Amino acid sequence: VTTVYDGEAHEIEVTGLREGDTVGFALEEAGNYLPEQPEMVDAGTYEVWYKVERAGYQAFQGKATVTIGKAQPAYELPTGLQGFIGSELSSVGLPEGFSWQGDANEKLKGLGKKKFLVKYDPKDTKNYLTVTGIEVEVEIKCPGHNYVSEVTTPPTEEQNGIMTHTCTICGHTYTTEIDKDQPAITGVTAADVTTVYDGEAHEIEVTGLREGDTVGFALEEAGNYLPEQPEMVDAGTYEVWYKVERAGYQAFQGKATVTIGKARPAYELPTGLQGFIGSELGSVGLPEGFSWQGDTDVELKEIGKKKFIAKYEPKDAKNYLTVTGIEVEVEIKCPGHQYECVIDKVSTETQKGQKTFTCKLCGKFYTEEIPVLAPQKPAGVSGLKAARRTTNSLSFSWKGTEGVRYRLMFYKGNKLVSTKFATGNGYTYKGLKPATVYTLRVTPYRVVSGRNVYAKTTGAAKAVTSPAKVKLTAANRKGGSKAKLTWKRVANAKGYEVYMKTGNGKYKKIKTVGKGTTLSFTKTRLSKKKSYSFKVRAYVVLDGKKVYGAYSNVKRLRK
Repeated sequence: VTTVYDGEAHEIEVTGLREGDTVGFALEEAGNYLPEQPEMVDAGTYEVWYKVERAGYQAFQGKATVTIGKAQPAYELPTGLQGFIGSELSSVGLPEGFSWQGDANEKLKGLGKKKFLVKYDPKDTKNYLTVTGIEVEVEIKCPGHNYVSEVTTPPTEEQNGIMTHTCTICGHTYTTEIDKDQPAITGVTAADVTTVYDGEAHEIEVTGLREGDTVGFALEEAGNYLPEQPEMVDAGTYEVWYKVERAGYQAFQGKATVTIGKARPAYELPTGLQGFIGSELGSVGLPEGFSWQGDTDVELKEIGKKKFIAKYEPKDAKNYLTVTGIEVEVEIKCPGHQYECVIDKVSTETQKGQKTFTCKLCGKFYTEEIPVLAPQKPAGVSGLKAARRTTNSLSFSWKGTEGVRYRLMFYKGNKLVSTKFATGNGYTYKGLKPATVYTLRVTPYRVVSGRNVYAKTTGAAKAVTSPAKVKLTAANRKGGSKAKLTWKRVANAKGYEVYMKTGNGKYKKIKTVGKGTTLSFTKTRLSKKKSYSFKVRAYVVLDGKKVYGAYSNVKRLRK
């Protein structure tokens, strides 16, 4: 079974069963076989062993593989992303499950909108694929203008001067006038503030003020100055302009920078992580916020505990750092032992043997004794079947066993017609009647101390000889568009199949006659302008399957 994860349980279908058979299922050849199939829902490869038990037969064991591939996850494309020029790409917060693909330390350059690549890691990495190469758009802004002021036109006695202010980050400029008639305010300053995000609002402190001074604050030099400072809570860099006004003086403008760094988030180290040998690291689920750092396709090898590196991305990526290099422990287990058997020592009639079962996934092994051979009771015949048939012969074959002979009892219906003793693994009966059911019963035996010791069970195979070849006696046109076919009866036939070809075409079956006593068929809707050929074969039915005789002679109808 090959499918894709859909949240539903999948099963294998065992065919060829007979009424009364019982079937058990296990994930190991030597496991505990249960009537219900193991639950196979999650993506992965499962080897399902099944055991069929039938009264009077050896138990049959087989294996089928169920492969459930990872599904493509659904996600919403991130929109409205913003970053600051000069900062790293990693500073741009992404929705849960998304991370930057490539160098997250890349510096953001140039104002405007730019496209970058991200990948999406679904929470359920065991059942869903990681999607890469997703193109998203980031609007790059100035984090807060850092202006350098320069007197471009000095004031004179006759006219005001001009001061030009240029942002060192993004290049934005504006100008202000220098009043020629008023003195400048001196001694006023404000220190830069550097702190870490703590959820509280931060402010600058303006010193050197005099009684009566008024102070206004803005995030741009040419902005709207307000008596209250702008709210500075979230991590980032804020350039706070302050304007001091004093009667009889030119207004004083200054700037201080408030830098609020991202805080280190608190998290609980993931514990109790488990993965299966042979699967990928990405199949090991992590708690919310955590993802594997590096190659998630790395294969888990060796049973036991092993450490891998993860990273933690907080929900509030704007104010908290992404923590990398977190060492977590994963316990690697076997998903279900898949044992392969090797015979170490063959048993004899006087000494026990030994076989070793080794898991091809994890290497775990165990041994079992092989009982001493009991020569007085050989195993029942295996693989007994009718290999070939003709109208007057049947050939049977079975799996031969060294040192074992066979008693063959051949029946026509319920009547025993032959008893033979044979070696080897096959026998052919000749001189049989066509379309007749025969049964061969085979009992293995060994000669021990001059006497025949028979197996407890006798195998049986039923077969039917092919029907005799049909003799097609006539094919006559009736009224131009019809043709009547007649043939001679075949002994014991269940029915007949009629074949026709047009001109030089291929033969096609046109009729199945379901009674062995019906010896004619009329074909309609023929054309006078075409020639036709007909042939017939007989069939018998055994255990629901048709057995055919040879095709009859051919009868042709000319144009």
